Amino acid sequence: GVLFFRPNSTHFTELVHLSANKSFYDLKYPQQNLLNKYFHDHWISLPPIFNMLDHLNGKHHVWNNQTNNSRIIHFAGSHKPWDMLHRLKPNQVDTDRMWRQYFGALVTENGWRKDDFLVPLASQPFRKKFRYDQWIRTDLQPVQLSRPEPDSTPENDHIIIFSQLE
Repeated sequence: GVLFFRPNSTHFTELVHLSANKSFYDLKYPQQNLLNKYFHDHWISLPPIFNMLDHLNGKHHVWNNQTNNSRIIHFAGSHKPWDMLHRLKPNQVDTDRMWRQYFGALVTENGWRKDDFLVPLASQPFRKKFRYDQWIRTDLQPVQLSRPEPDSTPENDHIIIFSQLE
């Protein structure tokens, strides 16, 4: 999911204390469950444009209504654009292409190389699976990354969030 918070020192201390409760570690999403318990009834839901779930692409009406205004595309589930290219189904937005365009623009803009993404302890299977060269595709039109101006509002910023590479 998407989460934004700034805990004060009291929240931080209480969260550290609560994290000592080992019962959270047996659950599928221990960090989420801990935060859900701590912030129960003290949170605000963000509009769907701030957490567009890619696996609902083409299946849910919110994609038809919101994709032009999306701020965060969340690649939850097994489909990851960095693993392989996927065929589009009717009425789907090409989020794989969007991800590759943004990734390529970030790499170019920052001068990153393949080695910048591989930590020294990366396993051999991960190194073999790592498809950096396929992500940097020269046949895709580059995108201009939007940067917020000092006086801009969040509506002017576009973000794509992706989970860790597995």
